[in-house]
Amino acid sequence: MKTSRYNWIVKSKEDYIVYNGFTGAISRVDANNIGYITEIFNSDRASINTLNSDSAINQALIDNGYIIDDDIDELFILEQIFQARRYANLLDHITVIPTYDCNFCCDYCFESNRSKTNSGVRISNAVIDKIISIASSTRGSEFHITFFGGEPLLALDECLRISDNVKTRIEARNALYDAFIVTNGYLLTDNTARKLRNVGISHAQVTIDGDKNTHDMQRRLRNATGDSANTFDRILANVIASKDIIDIRIRITLDRGNEPQIDQLTSILDENAISYYLAPVKWYPTDSRGDTSANRALCGSINPEAAFKNDILFARAAGCAASEFFNTFVCPDGSLLRCWEEVGKDISYGNILNDSFPDITKSRAWLEWNPYAENSECRLCKMLPTCGGGCPLDSITQNSSPCIYTPETYAEYIRVNYKLKQDMRTD
Repeated sequence: MKTSRYNWIVKSKEDYIVYNGFTGAISRVDANNIGYITEIFNSDRASINTLNSDSAINQALIDNGYIIDDDIDELFILEQIFQARRYANLLDHITVIPTYDCNFCCDYCFESNRSKTNSGVRISNAVIDKIISIASSTRGSEFHITFFGGEPLLALDECLRISDNVKTRIEARNALYDAFIVTNGYLLTDNTARKLRNVGISHAQVTIDGDKNTHDMQRRLRNATGDSANTFDRILANVIASKDIIDIRIRITLDRGNEPQIDQLTSILDENAISYYLAPVKWYPTDSRGDTSANRALCGSINPEAAFKNDILFARAAGCAASEFFNTFVCPDGSLLRCWEEVGKDISYGNILNDSFPDITKSRAWLEWNPYAENSECRLCKMLPTCGGGCPLDSITQNSSPCIYTPETYAEYIRVNYKLKQDMRTD
């Protein structure tokens, strides 16, 4: 027997929390027993093998994966999960960009100043028909579409047509269909929400940046001036009117600039029973307001529970979908991408009118990315089962992958994870 390489002990008020990143097991341990468990976690194999198997504590440690058999190689298993997902012979999700256009002009947007942004292009009928055809030919138990932009609601009719046709065909073979839309919320009226729901677009993400003043400075209406460019009030009204029609989550982007206003915003959202989570601002093209890692740490420090809502401590995470063989982003002209941070760039891995998925040769850097490789700095990290290696695009373009967590923020997520699980048990 031996101890898992992914064991964590975290102090929590007067007690301790023990967590395993490989199995996802999480337990509260009182101060009387934590010394014994700490000693076990630090023991060599010879000492582990002398443990009393009749002890309830020892058996619980074995049952939950804190202590494992000698022949279990957790790192090998994690890599096989990663590779199995990457090369799964299954297309079960595509992201559709129906237009590059956006009615906002956010200063941190990664699509700003790119050649295709706000070009007036809408997705063509030929591309729509091809998407429907490919989706119809899939044979998995479920199929999902994400609508992204630009602002996809500027191409509402195209989104409705795609989703309605795909939904009909997927459900005709008794499979599950679901669609998600990433929108700024300005056009998400209750009437639009009903149209989306009727064609299977049942989830939406809407971004708000701090309180009204901060949001209206950063997320302004394009080609408008003065108060007419403000968007906060309309977005909030739309979300309140639509939240019981489709599932809406607010993404609160956070950096040092809007940190003081977050409590005011979350109070408004809580009062209106609106779900939300915190996400770090990632500035483009230069990191002018502090790096993303600092902003991510900020999310975890000021409101770890809100940050945790979109940063769950998944055990045995398969890694970013952008590195998967069949991962597909379809642009208005049919061009294929692998990541939404590539949207609007003069880049393509093929075209859906000729290919069903991105060209392998052109996608080589994505398919070679492997956080489990011998030379990867992620390989021996205790947080690897949760983060799955971080962002492959950052790794490809910067030759290193900025860590999603620090040990301190990871420990805080463990505390929140335990609290949320306890709350669910008492509901």
